[in-house]
Amino acid sequence: MGGVRAQEPAAPGKVQFAFEQADIRQVTQLVGRLTGRSFVLPEGVTGKVSILTPGPVDIDDVLCETAAKLCEIAEREFGRVVRYGEVRSFDLQKVFSLDDAEMAR
Repeated sequence: MGGVRAQEPAAPGKVQFAFEQADIRQVTQLVGRLTGRSFVLPEGVTGKVSILTPGPVDIDDVLCETAAKLCEIAEREFGRVVRYGEVRSFDLQKVFSLDDAEMAR
C-alpha cells in the first residue's frame, strides 16, 4: 500500500514530495492544499502515482511542468493542441475540450 507524504521545508514556496504508489486522488488533494489551488479530477479517474523529489522543489515550477506535460499528452493522445500559456486550470476535460468517452480512455 502506498503512502502520501509531503513536507514543507523552511524555504517559503518549496516542498519535498515522497509519494510512493499513492492514490491519485489523495495526491491531488494534498498538492491542492499545499499550493492553495483547486484541481479537478474527472469522475472515474483512479490509479496510483509515485512522485519522489531528491530535495525541496519550487511549487510554481512543479505546476508549470505539470501544465506543460498535460499539453503534450493531450496532443499525443487526443490530437488537441492547447498552448501552455492557455492553460488556466487543471480541469482536463474543460481545458482540452474532451468528451466523456475520451475521458474514460
